[in-house]
Amino acid sequence: MDGLRDARKQMEVQTENSILEKLEAQRMEDEKKRFREFDSLNFSVVNDGTQTSAPTTSSF
Repeated sequence: MDGLRDARKQMEVQTENSILEKLEAQRMEDEKKRFREFDSLNFSVVNDGTQTSAPTTSSF
């Protein structure tokens, strides 16, 4: 019985690891997608001609 129990535990660990790997891969893909969307929004704001340059600081 211990052999079956150990095999079941090992299978559960493998299943959990597989799920975690898939979740992590999806999280990374979502993060890349959000970055691309943000970057394209930022790019369009910079290139639409309405953004002004950042104010310069003067030394006192």
